[in-house]
Amino acid sequence: MKLRLFIFSTALSCSFSSFGQTYTGNDLLRDMSAGNDVQKAFAMGFVVGASEAIRSVIDAQRMSNEQRKGLLPTYCPPSPGIPRMQMVDIVKKHLIDNPASRHEIAESQVYGAVLQAFPCPIGPR
Repeated sequence: MKLRLFIFSTALSCSFSSFGQTYTGNDLLRDMSAGNDVQKAFAMGFVVGASEAIRSVIDAQRMSNEQRKGLLPTYCPPSPGIPRMQMVDIVKKHLIDNPASRHEIAESQVYGAVLQAFPCPIGPR
């Protein structure tokens, strides 16, 4: 019985791991540039979701760590926020201007784009 359970769980885990695929900057740029509105909407949702998640992590780290030790580098967007389409345009430009890193995961591409577009002033914040 234990052997069957082990074989079944091993086979199941192997079959699921083959379905995992990383969404890269190349994939994101392809979806942003697609003629298909569904792909464009997916790309927009991905960019907005990733940028909001990144911002939430940075804010949570800042609140829990006054000395800013070990924090992710932060970006400083304009006070009213960034309109969704502007964020998509910023990320698309970053992907086009940096083809050497497009093979990296798409989340890191979004993070790199906002860091470059909205750097914080030097000094503690």
